[in-house]
Amino acid sequence: VGGVGGAGGMRGGPIIRQVIYLEPLDTEVLFAASHALSVAGRFPALRVDSGGSIFLPSAPYARIVYTALSRPGAFQKGPLSVSAFDLDASAADRGEAGGRLKRLLEEVTKGRKTHIEKALAIEGHLKTGYGYTLNPKRGAGLNPLDDFLFFSREGYCEHYATAMALMLRLSGIPSRLVTGFLEGEWNSYGNYFIVRQRDAHSWVEAYIEGEGWMSFDPTPQAGTSPYETRSRLLLYLDAFRLKWNRHIINYTFTDQQRIGLKIESQTSALFNSLREMLRSPGDVFKWGSGRGLRYVFVFLLAVAAFFAYRLFSSRGGDALKGRRTPQFYLEMLSILEKRGLKRADSETALEFALRTDDPDVMDVTGVFQDERYGDVMAGVKELERIRAKIEEMKG
Repeated sequence: VGGVGGAGGMRGGPIIRQVIYLEPLDTEVLFAASHALSVAGRFPALRVDSGGSIFLPSAPYARIVYTALSRPGAFQKGPLSVSAFDLDASAADRGEAGGRLKRLLEEVTKGRKTHIEKALAIEGHLKTGYGYTLNPKRGAGLNPLDDFLFFSREGYCEHYATAMALMLRLSGIPSRLVTGFLEGEWNSYGNYFIVRQRDAHSWVEAYIEGEGWMSFDPTPQAGTSPYETRSRLLLYLDAFRLKWNRHIINYTFTDQQRIGLKIESQTSALFNSLREMLRSPGDVFKWGSGRGLRYVFVFLLAVAAFFAYRLFSSRGGDALKGRRTPQFYLEMLSILEKRGLKRADSETALEFALRTDDPDVMDVTGVFQDERYGDVMAGVKELERIRAKIEEMKG
């Protein structure tokens, strides 16, 4: 998964749809598979820069869920629009280190005439001629890039991407450094990718005339290969955690309708089985037969489904009156209701907070969710801060 790229005038492969659960990160960027065509979610506002990256108004303090449509492998068509910085490589074209870099570039791109040929040659040279390590040794280079290219000859993705971007610019090819994430690890228990901080990565985009912005990754395979797969138990627990967040914490009215339809279907099948059982009551007591066991299993399944439906359908406004609901949250709901902002039975706490578009409500809701669902009790100072916000709401 990479940083969101511009979508204007793209051509490429098929469009893919992603549902992304983004944990809090110290960045305002929204992530999706490259290149993003659109994102949809409960956002108060979004901002898109000239490069196509999509930003939230501020870094999220809690998990957010959104849907993105992307076209992987697409080329960003349209006129070239880059700043002077995108083309500037003069700082590297000076002194002893600059001379070494120019000679290396001439050697690598010798005989290559087109921009795409030069870009592929630079990418291939870096990918095959250097070692990957997260702890590169220091050499006699005059700067980190000089050290990487000519002395230590080892580094991590930022070294490779920076070197390629600079060599492209010295060749007169507009380029930019891109940071994002690799696709991560596939979890077969939940059919989704787990993207972690360790999957952070850097690569390069170059503007190729006639094609547009194209992606290049000069980092060797050792720096982009998946980490060792976690144990099956850990993958199962991660899938369970995702389902818990999806179906319990963020339970919505749509989910309730889906459960209701499933219960109705299962109940109908149960009644059919019961009618068949009444026609042949002796079969029920033939415990050695598979038929008798099936009746018992269907009956127990229906009972469990009934109680599950009652539990989930009870979620909503009335569920907030439970003993675990902090008093400060109930008080905030009362204040907002007097203003005409009432939380609907079909809304989760987070959905309601987003609808209010009020940072203070989001703040109080975050503390409420930590205490209600995460068993993280607010401290004295935290409660005093929340109490002050609620007093401001009253005014």
